[in-house]
Amino acid sequence: MSQNLQIEYVQRLIKIAGIGKKSKYDNLAKTSALYQLHTITQQDTSWGADEATKAHKAYLDLIIKKALEA
Repeated sequence: MSQNLQIEYVQRLIKIAGIGKKSKYDNLAKTSALYQLHTITQQDTSWGADEATKAHKAYLDLIIKKALEA
């Protein structure tokens, strides 16, 4: 359940940041969303995380990377 929420959160941040499409949000909201996406990609799951958590983190990173490259 929490993994689905995290994916939804990342997708909404991408929309708020205006990555790939024009965003209706102001520049402060866009900046904050982009910063949160960057923070998510920088989080480390190498210690103490099970394989499912590592796979989920890799998927989140892929979603963010693809959005930024679009």
